[in-house]
Amino acid sequence: MKVHKVGRTTGYTEGRVFDVAANVIAEYGIGDLTFEDQILIESEEKQFSDLGDSGSVVANPVSRRAVGLLCAGSKSYTICNHLTDVLTRLGVALVN
Repeated sequence: MKVHKVGRTTGYTEGRVFDVAANVIAEYGIGDLTFEDQILIESEEKQFSDLGDSGSVVANPVSRRAVGLLCAGSKSYTICNHLTDVLTRLGVALVN
């Protein structure tokens, strides 16, 4: 599935989901953190995300529905939480 987002650092970018159930380890200042059942996105023409883009909503450009919340990444791929998981944990819902 193709996706897009607008981030503070990289602006508008497009990418392609290549995994919807990945377990990954990301390096943070407090140490390595493991994220389970995450969405992984490959960059298309330019890098999909960079430092400062965390918290960006990732959406399907065709349906215009949000699918993920950007949380980490590298030059080659981006890690997103499933938006449904985030909303459930926060106890909130999106309004149509």
